[in-house]
Amino acid sequence: MKKTLFTLHLFVPTTLLCLFACQSKDPCGVEPDKAYQFPSIPANSSMTIAEREAYVNLPANISQCLTTRSLIETCLAYPNISLIDAGVNPQSGYRLVSTKFRGLNDLSNREDRSVHLLDKYRSVVVSGYPTTAGLAAIGNYTAKIYYLEVIISQEINLKSFNLEQKISLVEQARAVYEQKRTDANYGLYRIASSDTLLSRLMKADRYQPFLAVYKPNEPDWDVVAFYWPATPLTVQAIYELSTGYLTFLKRQR
Repeated sequence: MKKTLFTLHLFVPTTLLCLFACQSKDPCGVEPDKAYQFPSIPANSSMTIAEREAYVNLPANISQCLTTRSLIETCLAYPNISLIDAGVNPQSGYRLVSTKFRGLNDLSNREDRSVHLLDKYRSVVVSGYPTTAGLAAIGNYTAKIYYLEVIISQEINLKSFNLEQKISLVEQARAVYEQKRTDANYGLYRIASSDTLLSRLMKADRYQPFLAVYKPNEPDWDVVAFYWPATPLTVQAIYELSTGYLTFLKRQR
């Protein structure tokens, strides 16, 4: 009898420990807020470009079991995410990456993506790179913020934000824009993505002061549809228009 009780006492804590441990990870074995570890292409590999792309693509079964937080981190960690900059413009670059990497498309189908995209965006520290970091490291750091803004500002993702989330998103985009402008490591190209996000929100909500000045057929306004090219005047105009847009949203509460 004593042996049975001892076994029971041992079994219950062990079971609870296992239960909590299992809940701390998703079924793939990836921590809920960590990225999937992509495989490295072997040195001197004879794989073709297509084979390399397939090798580092996110497996479908892994993508399905990742938490949305992990999926966002995984998208940002995708080895070829920089192909966003390889298109005719960043929007075409995003579409290019989407054809090679299933993570972006799967993310756009997650019903809770707005919650976690907003949380990730709020965690952004514009000047969070080490002060001793070299130019390459700083470039990689600023690029990750830029890629996050490109992902968030896709129309399919912006549609998932409710009013309160949208207000928070506008506030954060304006704050990020302001901080970028005071940091010499962000050129106009990296600053403009914050404005693309803001302008697409205003366009989707048919905010009249924005629509009154928006000229989609003029190159100066390509920043809205394509992220680039952009001019300092257009970028600043969008930011200033977002002040009234934020008030417009808050009045809808």
